[in-house]
Amino acid sequence: MGCTIRQSGQGLSQLTNGSLYINSVVEGQRLTGIYQCMATLPNVGSIVSRTAKLDIASKSAVS
Repeated sequence: MGCTIRQSGQGLSQLTNGSLYINSVVEGQRLTGIYQCMATLPNVGSIVSRTAKLDIASKSAVS
């Protein structure tokens, strides 16, 4: 089995248990969206997880 993270290099990595790990969120980074996991085995096929929606919230600047 392998792993493809389509937005690699943006603080995303895969943990040894298969979880997606977001190391840090930088303003302007486009991490908000719908995520899914797909597992593929040769001669067996593929299965796709349910979708997970990620929204990023931020604090407003205090003046």
